[in-house]
Amino acid sequence: ELAHLRNWTGKAGFHMILKSSVSGDDLENFQKKTRKGKSLLVLVKTKKGHRFGAYTSLNFQPREYSEIIVDVTKNDDKAFLFSLDKKEKYQIKNSENAIICDENIAFMMGDGDLVIKDQFMKKPSVTDFPKSFEGDSSNKLGLTFGDKEFVVEELEVYQVYSS
Repeated sequence: ELAHLRNWTGKAGFHMILKSSVSGDDLENFQKKTRKGKSLLVLVKTKKGHRFGAYTSLNFQPREYSEIIVDVTKNDDKAFLFSLDKKEKYQIKNSENAIICDENIAFMMGDGDLVIKDQFMKKPSVTDFPKSFEGDSSNKLGLTFGDKEFVVEELEVYQVYSS
């Protein structure tokens, strides 16, 4: 699986910056750890055992104007979702809405393709894949094999870098 991730990202190294089983699923903690730097890889394992994730060459930081934080849609033509279970990568179709950064969620990829919410290990997050990412729309099994809602068992975030 590491070979797939290296191939898909075009990067050689991964440095873990967050592991939910250690740091919890608190939104504030997630935001603090993922809103700096760039090139982030998120790995998700659901309580049902599905394994998938997301990559962005950016970060999940909304724009800041003095004391006001503004929700923002980010353009990232390198963004993609993937299924480790199926060993498939799903490229963004319209890079203008690749990432939605919001103060009330951990992050959203595309137009609801993958939404990780606050307290994601206790409360359901959602997927409406495929919408903004490539994928067979006639086969809605997608990332979670048909489940629109899922609860995260483990979530890891990695800073991705070239060797």
